[in-house]
Amino acid sequence: MQKDMTLPPYYAELGHAIPSGLKEELEIKVKTCVYRAVCALGVNHGSVNMDLLITNGGNVHIIDIGARMGGNLIGSHIVPIGTGIDYMGNMIRAAVSDPTCWKPECQPRTVATKLLALTPGKVKELPDFDLISSKYDVQIEHHSACG
Repeated sequence: MQKDMTLPPYYAELGHAIPSGLKEELEIKVKTCVYRAVCALGVNHGSVNMDLLITNGGNVHIIDIGARMGGNLIGSHIVPIGTGIDYMGNMIRAAVSDPTCWKPECQPRTVATKLLALTPGKVKELPDFDLISSKYDVQIEHHSACG
């Protein structure tokens, strides 16, 4: 999965995309790096969330790794839609030692997300999410709270 980030020094997530858009050679290099890191840590059960940076020269650097599912709707929405795999169901089954199935149950689809990066202040008005959803045939997930 590709992540779009803010510029240094903060590196806040702005969006995600599946497929990643990487060339096959680089994608294989990333998968090899990820596999080796997971094996080296001895993680053989459950989720792993990992952030990587890839240099312009194609060098892969792990900057964060944890034995947990990714946030920002990654596990609940992005991975299942982008891979066709029942990721959440598999995580629950694995947690109770039930058999898991990592084959796609449906056709993987392209996924693109956009996280809003707002400047400090008060949000005075939100767009009509229902209108946008129907006009562009997209699913919008949002949460706002008064306070």
